[in-house]
Amino acid sequence: DLMEWIFAEEARNLLLRRHPSSQEEYFSDIFKYLHENRTLVANAYNSVSREHLEQYLFNLIHPLMNDFAARYAEGLIIDKEDFDFVVNMYSAGFIFLAFMWIHHSMDTDYSQDIHRFCVMLDGSMENALKKFAK
Repeated sequence: DLMEWIFAEEARNLLLRRHPSSQEEYFSDIFKYLHENRTLVANAYNSVSREHLEQYLFNLIHPLMNDFAARYAEGLIIDKEDFDFVVNMYSAGFIFLAFMWIHHSMDTDYSQDIHRFCVMLDGSMENALKKFAK
């Protein structure tokens, strides 16, 4: 459907043109895009197309979380299912953060929430992966 195509194309374009220097900058870029396209995002969020918005965000955040986890897991022996579980949980956390911001009309400054998410992410993903290591 059209909404799915729009979000897929936008995700592809954003991934191709952005090379942020930090995870916080990357997260901010995603929220900036959402804010700049707030009418489309709000309509998708409040309709049956919410699934497409969720998939769009997942397509943006999951590769980044996977890269972080791969760096943190270097030298560890972790089952793929456990590794994927950790990546999926952190990806879901980011998507939830974005959905809460969208739910509150995207009126608040998102930079503080992104900073908090990065503070929480720092060290906790590495610790989670170590707990799954053999």
